[in-house]
Amino acid sequence: MSTKKGLRWLSGTASPERLDDGSTIWHGFISDITTLKETLAFQNAEKERQANELIQSYERNMVLSRQVNHMQKLESIGRLTSGIAHDFNNILACMTGYNEMNQDVANDITNAALKAELEHNTEQIHLAGKRAMDLINKMLTYCRQEIVEKEINIKPTQEIIHEVLNMLRPALTNRIKIEYLNLCHINYDDCGTCVKQDSCETDIEIDAIDLHQILTNLAVNARDAMKEHSGTITFALNTVTNIKTICLACSEILDGDFVELSVGDNGAGIESKITHRLFDPFFTTKPQGEGTGLGLSTVSGLVHKSGGHILVDSSQNELNHGTTFRLLFPPILTEYR
Repeated sequence: MSTKKGLRWLSGTASPERLDDGSTIWHGFISDITTLKETLAFQNAEKERQANELIQSYERNMVLSRQVNHMQKLESIGRLTSGIAHDFNNILACMTGYNEMNQDVANDITNAALKAELEHNTEQIHLAGKRAMDLINKMLTYCRQEIVEKEINIKPTQEIIHEVLNMLRPALTNRIKIEYLNLCHINYDDCGTCVKQDSCETDIEIDAIDLHQILTNLAVNARDAMKEHSGTITFALNTVTNIKTICLACSEILDGDFVELSVGDNGAGIESKITHRLFDPFFTTKPQGEGTGLGLSTVSGLVHKSGGHILVDSSQNELNHGTTFRLLFPPILTEYR
């Protein structure tokens, strides 16, 4: 009932009594249960609050557990890296030595067209060898847990993408095409308003060698996913805003604006039940002898080292199949001279 002091809750009981003259009277009482109702409401609210805290605590523990488990798996990579790096270094030394001999041969060729082609090929081998040498040094540094104090080598993101494209094209069959899309200022809540531009001012603050290795690993995986049929590997550089999601690799909650660099294919797609294992060391879906299971694990480590995160969109639908790895990095504006 409503009173001057506010709403009051009342509870009452009554029972009838028939008199000798045939009339009926009622006996009963009414109690004010407002205090009891308020107490019960408070207790229910307190129970709901405690239940929500337990749920949030459980979710936080699950996230931390996945992160710790992931880091423990990454540690196992270091146990193999040192031996692999030394063996690879010896093989690479032979390759670069023979390439220098090819350069000497090219200097003696009189056919201009043949000489130009050989010089171009030897130059590409030299650049690839130099990147491999730098990568080996990083692997050995990682094994020794040394702190590298020199500044990272940052280059315009688009320049690195084009370097990767030039390196990959000769390694692909005629059935696989490569395309690069430069998309700027995409609102994640309304993808229908995507605007294509000729250039994007936003770059990624990441070591050039690391980004080269990331893109190469993802491109090779995309190529292998389309081994049985023709398709397209798509590189895209975007800026996305208002994104709210969870990193597939580290389970961190993401909320805000990012620079998105993606590598996609229209291969067979990835089963949803194994996507959570994609970045585990030594996990691979390739046949025995065709994959080590370290490619995506390495990608994850390099991306997170630069403050980035990873999303994976994949579908096995017959009409729209394929996989896209979306790398999200903190946005910066950098001018290169």
